[in-house]
Amino acid sequence: MFGIRVRGYYDTVMQILLVDDEKVVLEVLVRLLEYYGHTVQCVCDGMEAWQFIERWPVDLVVSDIRMPGMDGLQLAQAISEKRSDVPVILISGYATEEIKNIQTVVYKVMQKPLSIEELLKTVQEIESIHPSVSARCYDER
Repeated sequence: MFGIRVRGYYDTVMQILLVDDEKVVLEVLVRLLEYYGHTVQCVCDGMEAWQFIERWPVDLVVSDIRMPGMDGLQLAQAISEKRSDVPVILISGYATEEIKNIQTVVYKVMQKPLSIEELLKTVQEIESIHPSVSARCYDER
C-alpha cells in the first residue's frame, strides 16, 4: 500500500514533532511515521511545541491548526520568525482566509480527513530537500 522503505546503516531519520490536542490522531501518526523510520515526539498544544523546539533539534513540525492556547497558525508564525530552517505542515478541517494567508510561512496545509499517502509523500519531499538533524550532525564530524 505505502511501499516498503528500508533504511541502511548510514541513512538518517527525521526528527518530527507532532502537535495535536487529539491523542488518537497523535497515536496514529506516531505509528505511521515511526514505521517509516522517523523519530517522533508528540505534544498537545502550540506552547508546549514551541518550548520543545527551543530546546531540542527538530527537522519537521506537523501540527493541527485548531488547538487551545497557542494554535497551529501562531506556532507556524513563531517558527517562521525564529526557526525558519524547520518546515511546518499544518493540518486543518477548516478552509479559512487565515489558512490561505499563512501558506507563505508553512511548507504545506493539508485538509482533514488526512490522506496518509499525501502526508508520506510530503514528508519524503521535505526529507529530500532539508538535511535532517542527524545528517547535519554526521556531516559535522
